[in-house]
Formats: sequence, structure tokens, C-alpha cells
Amino acid sequence: MPLDLLIPLAESRARVPFPPIIEVLILAVTVEMIREAAIGLPPYIGTAIS
Repeated sequence: MPLDLLIPLAESRARVPFPPIIEVLILAVTVEMIREAAIGLPPYIGTAIS
């Protein structure tokens, strides 16, 4: 790859606060929390939120 493309790529990766695996875990936990919260809602509100 050309050096002109690698430098911006490396700089953008250096500013990411979490590694990708941590971001995936945070996303999975968030989705599960939303799913569990939606179970207790009445059906018409749960459908609107989904």
C-alpha cells in the first residue's frame, strides 16, 4: 500500500478509545439490555420502539 494511505489509517486507529473486540462486547451487552427491557413493555409500545 502507498505510504500516503497508510499514515492516515494509522493515525485514525490510534485515536480509537477501545479495541474492536471491546466495542463488539459493549454493543452486544447494549442490545441485550434493550431486548430485556422491551420484554416488560406492553406490546404496542414495544412494537413502536423496535
